[in-house]
Amino acid sequence: SDGLADDHATALFEDREGNLWVGTRGGLSMFSDVKFPLYAPEGAEQNAAFHGVCLAAGGGVWASSDVGLFRFDGSRFTYYGTNAGMPVLWSKQVLEASNGDLYLADGTQNVDIFRDGKVVARHKCPTWPTGFAEDNLGVVTGSGDHLFRVNPGGLTPYPFTNAVPDFGWIRSLNYTRDGTILVAGVNGVFRVKDGGSERFSTANGLPYH
Repeated sequence: SDGLADDHATALFEDREGNLWVGTRGGLSMFSDVKFPLYAPEGAEQNAAFHGVCLAAGGGVWASSDVGLFRFDGSRFTYYGTNAGMPVLWSKQVLEASNGDLYLADGTQNVDIFRDGKVVARHKCPTWPTGFAEDNLGVVTGSGDHLFRVNPGGLTPYPFTNAVPDFGWIRSLNYTRDGTILVAGVNGVFRVKDGGSERFSTANGLPYH
């Protein structure tokens, strides 16, 4: 009723201008000045359900969906699917790394890495990848109860300097400008930086961990 493409919202992202992008199963909406402009692809992909949104370094956003990957520049969508080497079109989390590579979690527990509009690497995770973050050494993904470094060469366990934190199942990842990785898990919130970690739980004021 307020102009949102669909009430089933599955992704949120705030861009540099303060606009809130909302991925829904009925299209991609931008929330600005209490309005929900609707942006949707045309043709066969017009009913795409958007699962993840991230900033595109060259302007606009990347949006992952149930029918493939999209780049939206503010006026039109560019579609990437089997033409880009995607063996599985269903995708969830998406992150553009600082070197320009694009990391995408697909529907068969893989991380696909894109460069110049094509899949250049594909790595199987132990279970569902649940998010991406980037520190000063590269991209990190969560899968199950572990963190992994991921790059075109492969997937390796994150090298903790002490005991591996008991994340439980990792729900989401984020990161800060100083290279700190923030991990949301069923056992609390964790700050991970330079191989060390710090846990925040109900003892620190969380209502539930």
